[in-house]
Amino acid sequence: MRQILLLSILSSMYLLSACENETNQTEKEIVDIVGFWEGTYTTDGRPDLEPQYLNLLIKSDGSLTAEGSYLSGIRINIGTWELDGDILKFQVSNVYGGEVPNPQVGTATFDPQGRLEGRIVNLSGTGSVKFEMVKRK
Repeated sequence: MRQILLLSILSSMYLLSACENETNQTEKEIVDIVGFWEGTYTTDGRPDLEPQYLNLLIKSDGSLTAEGSYLSGIRINIGTWELDGDILKFQVSNVYGGEVPNPQVGTATFDPQGRLEGRIVNLSGTGSVKFEMVKRK
């Protein structure tokens, strides 16, 4: 009888620890939108251009910095962001390289496993881009 009781207790402890480990792993895999994201973008209507790099630094204070390349030049944009469910929305203006201020708006789908996919539109009417990013660890 003692052996059955001991076996029952050990089995229960094992199951509880397995559930706890699964919960901890799930929590570790979920990615916060705040942080450094890196990826590439393609310019709509310009299939002749290779994908360009794009980095986003999303800060917890609601600010965002975007750095990217375009035809061998670097462009830096700063602005604000918000997250509505799984949709990232941001507005930035160019502060370095290219036309200044060249306001832009972006939207992206945020995947809590560490992916962003979306579009950026130049409000000056000069075009739009599609981007894909992953969060840097």
